[in-house]
Amino acid sequence: MSGKPHRNHRQIHDGGFVFEIRSLGRGPGRMKTLHRTVDVTNRIGLDLIAIEPGAEVELDLKFQSVSEGVLVTGTATAPTKGECVRCLEPFDGTAEFEFLELFAYPNSTTEATTEEGEVYHVEDDHIDLEPLVVDTAGLEFPLQPVCRPDCPGLCTECGALLAIVGLDHSHEILDPRWAGLAAKLNPPDGEGTADQL
Repeated sequence: MSGKPHRNHRQIHDGGFVFEIRSLGRGPGRMKTLHRTVDVTNRIGLDLIAIEPGAEVELDLKFQSVSEGVLVTGTATAPTKGECVRCLEPFDGTAEFEFLELFAYPNSTTEATTEEGEVYHVEDDHIDLEPLVVDTAGLEFPLQPVCRPDCPGLCTECGALLAIVGLDHSHEILDPRWAGLAAKLNPPDGEGTADQL
């Protein structure tokens, strides 16, 4: 048989990051607010810091109907796990993202005049916020996360945690060109003194 394969029409249900907005209607100015706790199933974030699967994202949202779609404003708050780029230790934190985004109606002028991926869409009277949360996390998370702003990091010589051994921790580094002279000036006990030079 030949021909194009049929597109599978996926069923969309209210729950998790997906919100049914049919009850909002399409009359501009209509609005509803909603709070929802979502259990994360897929890791959201960057290599060194993320919201891990199993974490809960708290969503406080406002949906407002406008002529071209639904304007979504709100916040997402969630616990994060990261690895400090200075001391390489794991750390826990909290992320809070704010967003203001238009989800365009099918066949709207906005949908017709934007490129693929430039705008989010209302699909079958539902809005899926997960792509928005993922995109926002990618922009908001630091590329070089630290466990605390003043983390001193590691000793560059031995790798010790400077937060534990102290900032005065150091190693005597001797230029090898002076090693012979240093050995004569500071001989081991019982092998003479510098006066023998």
